[in-house]
Parts: sequence; C-alpha cells; structure tokens
Amino acid sequence: MALQPLICKSCGGILNIDSDNPRDYYCPYCGTKHTWDRIIVEIAGIATETSLIERAEILLSDGSFAAAKNCFDKALEINPRSAAAYMGLVKCANKAKTLEELEQDRMLDFSGDSNYRRALEYSVGNDHVNFARVNSPDHLYKVGVYKLGADFTRDKAAMETKHGELLASLKNRVSSLESSLAYDRNRVQTDRLNLSRKKGRYTGAVLKSLIFPFFLLALIIVLTVFGLPTAASAFGTYGFLGAALLLIILIIWMFVRFIKAFTRNKRLYPGNEKNYLRNSEQEMARHQTELAQTRQTLAQCEISMKNEMQQFLNDSEAAKAKFRKEFAAAHQGYKLPD
Repeated sequence: MALQPLICKSCGGILNIDSDNPRDYYCPYCGTKHTWDRIIVEIAGIATETSLIERAEILLSDGSFAAAKNCFDKALEINPRSAAAYMGLVKCANKAKTLEELEQDRMLDFSGDSNYRRALEYSVGNDHVNFARVNSPDHLYKVGVYKLGADFTRDKAAMETKHGELLASLKNRVSSLESSLAYDRNRVQTDRLNLSRKKGRYTGAVLKSLIFPFFLLALIIVLTVFGLPTAASAFGTYGFLGAALLLIILIIWMFVRFIKAFTRNKRLYPGNEKNYLRNSEQEMARHQTELAQTRQTLAQCEISMKNEMQQFLNDSEAAKAKFRKEFAAAHQGYKLPD
C-alpha cells in the first residue's frame, strides 16, 4: 500500500516537514502549522501501537474517555502485552486523564483491577515504578482512611438525622400537650364558675318557691290547733266540718304549689354543669398524666441517644485501630502516618 500524504485541515494542501523540528509540519499554501501529537491519522492500516496510544492520550487530555478506550483496545489488538494500553484502560475506566489523578484519588483501589495487574506485569523501568506508585501502600492507606471517614460521616449523619427527628417529634408532642393542658385549665375554671352561678340561681329559686307553701303550712297548723276547736264550739258540727274542709283545701293547695315549684326548679338544677366540670377535670388529669409520661420518655431518649452516639464513636475508633493493625500486618515495613 502506497504512503499517504498528510493533508492540511485548513486548506486541504499537502503538509511539509519543518526542517528545524521534524515533529512539526507546515502548510506551504496557507501557512498553518501542525504538531505531530495533534495529527489524527484516519487511514486504515497505517495506525501503529505507538500512534494509537499517542492518539488515545490526546483524547484523554480532552476528556474523550470512550474514544480513548477504543484506541487503547486497538493498540492491544496490535500488541496484547502493551503495558501503556492496559494502564490507559485503567485511566478510562476511572475517568482520569493522568496517572497523577489516579494516584490522588483516595477512593480508588486497583488491587482487583485485571487491567492494572497486567499493566504492572508487562511494564518495565520507569513505567513500572510509576504504575506501581498509583497503587502503592501509601495510596492504599489513603484509600482505607478515606473510606473509613466517608462511612463515619455517612453513618453519623444518618444517626443524627434519626435522633433529631425523634426528639423533634417528642418535643412537638410535649408542646401540644402543654397547650392542651392550658386549655383544660381555662375550661375547668370556666365550668366551675358556671356551676357556681347555676347553683346560686337554683338555690334562690328553691327558697323563693318554698315561701308560699311554708306560709300555707303555718296557716294549716294554726287552723288545726285553734281553728277547728273554735269553729266546733261556736258553730257546732257544721262549723267543724267547714273548718276541716278549708283545712283540706289548703293542704291540697300547698302540695300543688310544692309540686309545681319542684318541677320548675328541676329544670334549673345544674346537672349538665356538673357533668361538664367532671369531664373537663378528667380530660385535664389525662393530659397531665400523658405530659408527665412524654417528658419522661423525652429525658430517657436523650440519655439513650447520648449513649448510642458515644458507642458509635467508640466503635469508629476501634474500626480505625483495627484497620491500622491489619494494614501494618499486610504491608510489612510501611510506616503508618500518625
């Protein structure tokens, strides 16, 4: 297959090599300069492992991770033992443009990444040193510490949210019961006042209604004691009978007046007011009991939450100590940071 000339993207002319810098090209027609690193060769069959990796690195620097992965895959088709291509796939998978970004990302652990293992296996010299540094003990320690810190922050926030919601619910209940209790006190005071007023009106009505029957009763007693003997002695039998009939009529009249007064006063009896007051006092007592229980529950919850948070902090410190111990055992000779 014949060699293909490099074409200027600006005017379509054939590019010439810059004699001062062989990696630079210039167009003799429009004067545009081109750098070899930025020339993308699309002619089938001309791409090599090196050109594909260089093209992929350019795409990585532009953030085109999918296109860069495609170039790294093609490079591996040419050379299945290309350490640079395998490391490029690691960068693409983790959206990193450079090795430094992989090394600085505290969330990444490449111990289980097959592409990373192959990159280490096939790399030599400085590449091997640089690739190994990405997943060095120092990096792995940072990953572990970061994960512990992230877990601690997440779990602590979840616990604080749960505790806050429960405390807010109990405090709202206490506030609601205090408002209900204040309303109950006002209602009991009002019901007691209404009952006192109704009792006063009832007592006055009863006394007033009994005045006339008592007057009749006194008159009957006088007639019985003095009237009947006097009438009998003055008028004989007819006088006695007349006085007795008058006495019977007065007695009947007294009972009729008394029954009417009782019926009328019964409607004034403060029975409803007593029921209202009793119900109000029972409701107030119920709210007082519930308020005391809720306050006690709130105090117990605050103590329990404090203990739970302290236990969580102790467990977190124990987890950190366990991690440091296990990490030191797995990486002999590595000096753990303070």
